[in-house]
Amino acid sequence: MYAIIPKDEKTEKLTEIFGNSKFADKLVVMISLKDSALAQPDQLVKYADVFAGALTKRPAPS
Repeated sequence: MYAIIPKDEKTEKLTEIFGNSKFADKLVVMISLKDSALAQPDQLVKYADVFAGALTKRPAPS
């Protein structure tokens, strides 16, 4: 079920939490830059808002 989440120490706990929660029917997207030194939190938030808006505007597949 969680094959798309990379397996490492950081994501093992996250995978376990999602597996045991009521959020299993939700889509969770983690947005980050590969180089964390370049991260600009405001830009990441802005991108996440645009991405979420695009998801909510598209009809769900039937």
